[in-house]
Amino acid sequence: MFMMKRMATIAIFAAALAFWACSNSSSPPVANVPQDTNPQAADTGRTSQTDPATQTAQEKPLQGPFPLTLEAVSGAATVTFKNEAAGPVTYKINGGAAQTIASKTEKAIELSKAGDRVYFYGENSTYASYDLKNSAYVFNSYIDCSTDCYVYGNVMSLVAGENFDDAKKLSGDSAFCGLFKENKRVKNKDGEELLLPATELTAACYLAMFLRCEGLTSAPALPAQTLADSCYKEMFKECKGLKTVSELSAVTLADYSCESMFRGCESLVEAPAILAETLSYYSCYFMFADCKALKKAPEKLPAKTLAQQCYESMFDGCESLEKAPEILAETMGPASCLYMFENCKSLAQVPDLKAKTLNDDCCRRMFNGCSALAKAPYLPAEQMKKRCCEEMFMNSENLT
Repeated sequence: MFMMKRMATIAIFAAALAFWACSNSSSPPVANVPQDTNPQAADTGRTSQTDPATQTAQEKPLQGPFPLTLEAVSGAATVTFKNEAAGPVTYKINGGAAQTIASKTEKAIELSKAGDRVYFYGENSTYASYDLKNSAYVFNSYIDCSTDCYVYGNVMSLVAGENFDDAKKLSGDSAFCGLFKENKRVKNKDGEELLLPATELTAACYLAMFLRCEGLTSAPALPAQTLADSCYKEMFKECKGLKTVSELSAVTLADYSCESMFRGCESLVEAPAILAETLSYYSCYFMFADCKALKKAPEKLPAKTLAQQCYESMFDGCESLEKAPEILAETMGPASCLYMFENCKSLAQVPDLKAKTLNDDCCRRMFNGCSALAKAPYLPAEQMKKRCCEEMFMNSENLT
């Protein structure tokens, strides 16, 4: 009898213990299931519960091709976009939610750490207005940075939105005029290209686009073969860190199209090849002037007929230039080579000229101040007009 009572007591105690354990457990135990502490670390395509605007580049990266992109280099950065276009600009931070910069407004975009990126999109034909007749800005959009930022990607994302990859045509005058003007913080990023792929250009489309961007060391390729008035005017003027420039693809130039394009690029040692066969009024005016480190000019200038003032002051002040390009022109228009090599103090070699027809002032002071020049080039001219060779070798004291 005693044993039966003891067994009943044990059974009651066990039941009570089981009831207590169940009442203190909210869910049954699950064994060997890893806890997902960062469900976005691997891109599984699932919808994120995180605010997309705060996602990091590690969480939702773009793999390219990239739209126009700015990336913080060494820490937090503020990227300011002033939008003067007729329509809005869209931006995404690290591939997060799209946010808007309304027309005629300015937005300061905060990048919190090195490697954070902002991507820009738009569907506007132009972001500026430039008065060509009076050489004056009416208005222009701009992008500025508080600290160093890499710039790369395809600028056509500002005119073609998400469909930028195949966009090759600009339709609005002054499209990107002054867009990065005097932004001394933008830099090239190794392995990522800045792309300006348009092959159909408009007047003043890239005018002063990178004026005084001292941090740039490499200029983007420019594939257009036919230029528009003032399209490259002052495009890289006074980019003091610029060292690398691709061959210029253009074969047909326009009025003022390359005026002062690389003027004052003090680190540029070698000029790009120039393929242009058709020139225009002031088309290369001051193009490489004051490039004090420039030692190597293009091997040749292939145009056979020179337009009025097309090469005026083209290499003026290039103190390190040692050899002039071969000028293949047979007809020189008025003032076409006026002051072309003025104050090129190291210039010692000049290939023979080919021109037989010389118009007013065409070679006037062409080699003024070339103090290292010891031998004048042969000039087979048959027709010569007023002042065509006046003071051609003025202040070239070493000529024999």
